[in-house]
Amino acid sequence: PKIQADLHTFDNSFGLADPSLTIATPQGKPAGGHGDWAGEMALDVEWAHAIAPKAKILLVEALSPSDADLRSAVDYARRQPGVVAVSMSWGGSEFSSELGYDSTFTTPAGHAGVAFVASAGDNGAGAQWPAVSPNVVAVGGTNLTVTTNGTRISETGWNSGGGGLSKYEFELPNQRSVQNSGKRSTPDIAYNADPNTGFYVYDSVPDQNGETGWFSYGGTSAGAPQWAALIALADQGRAAAGLGSLSNAPAAIYSLPAADFNDIVVGNNGLKASAGYDLVTGFGSPRADQ
Repeated sequence: PKIQADLHTFDNSFGLADPSLTIATPQGKPAGGHGDWAGEMALDVEWAHAIAPKAKILLVEALSPSDADLRSAVDYARRQPGVVAVSMSWGGSEFSSELGYDSTFTTPAGHAGVAFVASAGDNGAGAQWPAVSPNVVAVGGTNLTVTTNGTRISETGWNSGGGGLSKYEFELPNQRSVQNSGKRSTPDIAYNADPNTGFYVYDSVPDQNGETGWFSYGGTSAGAPQWAALIALADQGRAAAGLGSLSNAPAAIYSLPAADFNDIVVGNNGLKASAGYDLVTGFGSPRADQ
């Protein structure tokens, strides 16, 4: 309920201009104090904006955190004019009927291409939905250390990052170059997620402990909005080249050369990171200028 003001505080602190931010409540205004989700919203909005500072942002509030309401919010988001990337910092255990809902994460007929990005999970090894859905980019986690001026020092796989083979989804055609299990594997790529190396977020809505202000947040929820912002930037470049926005982001990512990623070769989430693609960090973290 205070995201406009909190985003302004964030922007003012880091020298950013406020973006065009639209808040939609297609299911009605959520009841309650928002304490559980306000921090998540602040993280997503503030850091999507930090990575793509001139992108327009549409925040879609679901009525509740139920799968049905969250899917409905995604369905609304993907149909809005101008939307090219949908960030989903939510997920849960796989379920046997999930394939019947995977069509939610596709570009609607007649709409410009839409990319879907989801956090791979914060509970260690194991695939979760919707990150494991075939048209969703699954973002795993790393621990990133940098110098005071932002130079990258080291990066390892985060021990709580999600990743693994799906129980129900089939291997993506573009994954056959990196694994041949017959099952969809996650994550596809990764991003800093360890709360110990997290991101500054401003949130004036009291959390469960009654605290407000500046926090350092992590989780693969931090990577999903930032990867969505990177895709939005890529789509801007595609538009400048006369190309349409991405409609199958996973396929695009699997077509990129290894040099476009920081390969994470150390780390363990219950599975081990290794050279090349793995079930901890996928291809690795982005070399964003590539």
